[in-house]
Amino acid sequence: MAGRAVVARGGVSAMAGAAPLKGADSGTWSAGTVAETPSSRVTVGGSPVLHQASCSFTFTGKAGQTVVGGASTVTLTATAGGLLADGKGVLLDGDSAQDEYGNTLTAGSSAALRSR
Repeated sequence: MAGRAVVARGGVSAMAGAAPLKGADSGTWSAGTVAETPSSRVTVGGSPVLHQASCSFTFTGKAGQTVVGGASTVTLTATAGGLLADGKGVLLDGDSAQDEYGNTLTAGSSAALRSR
């Protein structure tokens, strides 16, 4: 059984959720830029592997006729007990995190370096 590939810089994607912010009747979420925490020592194909990623999502909508706005941050961290680099966990292909509104971060990779 093959392990999961490690995730390098640029390997985390953000997808905006569909559920409205609490108190809002309607609206939309939008994803900001994914902020990545790379390894300082381990690279795959010239790109550093990632320990963590986070993204701030912003909501714009309405509650009745009142404009409503808000934000939610989703943080994706490496699974405990997984592969380590720099003494910290490394994100692996398929890792994901989601908030209560459905805003999601997903790690994807086909790198040659894999967990066991």
